[in-house]
Amino acid sequence: MPHFDSFLFKSLLAFITGQCLAQYYPHIAFNSLFVFLGLCFVILPFLLFRKKWIYQSAALYLVLVLGAWVRANYYQLPPDHFSKMTEGTTFTVTIKQILKPNAYAFRYYGEVVAVAENPSCGKILISQQKDPLKKAFRIGTQFITQAVPEKIAPPRSPGSFDYAAYLSNQKIYHQIQLRPQRYFLLPAKPLQGLELHHHFKAKAISQIQSSTLSSSEAAHWLALIFGEKQYLESDLRDAYAQAGVVHLLAISGLHIGIISFAVSWLLLPLLRIRYGKWLQQGLRLTVLWSFALWTGFQPAVVRTVTFFSLLDLSHWGKRPQPQWHRVVLSALILLWIHPPFLNQLGFQLSYIAVFEILLA
Repeated sequence: MPHFDSFLFKSLLAFITGQCLAQYYPHIAFNSLFVFLGLCFVILPFLLFRKKWIYQSAALYLVLVLGAWVRANYYQLPPDHFSKMTEGTTFTVTIKQILKPNAYAFRYYGEVVAVAENPSCGKILISQQKDPLKKAFRIGTQFITQAVPEKIAPPRSPGSFDYAAYLSNQKIYHQIQLRPQRYFLLPAKPLQGLELHHHFKAKAISQIQSSTLSSSEAAHWLALIFGEKQYLESDLRDAYAQAGVVHLLAISGLHIGIISFAVSWLLLPLLRIRYGKWLQQGLRLTVLWSFALWTGFQPAVVRTVTFFSLLDLSHWGKRPQPQWHRVVLSALILLWIHPPFLNQLGFQLSYIAVFEILLA
């Protein structure tokens, strides 16, 4: 049964509250004032009082301060962010992720690696105007442009989707409109790290789209294998939503459970050797986290893989924990590592669904 009065669950609520404070009151200096007050609020009760509820209140306040500090520190722009570098008229950009194009332009997420000749950083939204003489960029493509990054404008109509707020949650605040003859490409460099992963993923997506499958069939395969639902037509997505089965197109915990069971079954012979159980669990976690990377770390996938990781860690330590504690702890860990999860609807619905299942 869930323990809503447990200290771990209260800590999760305090951590989320702190992140919300940092989001909606960014002008408050969480890095200095709140840390000082938090230390005072924790140290003084230990010196003056001897009551358990005071200790818990002080600890929860410290967790709240920690949540606010984590989020404020995550979204704080570094000194070498390209928006803070006023000197320079050219920008060197590296393509990091390919987005779904529209009728007029190819779209990407990029990283500004230099302003003039000075190293810089910062994500940016890129729109490349379609031209019969120009090919679409690939992952890792670098170019130099004199196009000035512009602030992403908020929606004009009240109540419409705020794309600027959606991108700001991913630390993207500017965009570049690329037109022909306004940029030139740099020599290709070897791909490294996540760039290599995105390159292989984009290549696999391109091969599926150029196969003999129809556009609808290819879109279904991309949704089921890669979790890329953006290639589905809007009418098809609406039809799934109205039928109440849109979750069938999402990579969820069910997929992770099936993969985990299959890997464990294939590695059963390892149990015959010494330390075989540890080796089996280690290889299973490696496969699960590789699959999470392949799907782009979608919230439902990351939640389930983190849950399985905590399960294996508890087995290694020979201290099994209730499912409720593992779910709460996984949410706390993910929000600490990646605060933007808090604003992602998939992350919210994923944990709400799990909490409802545990309550039932």
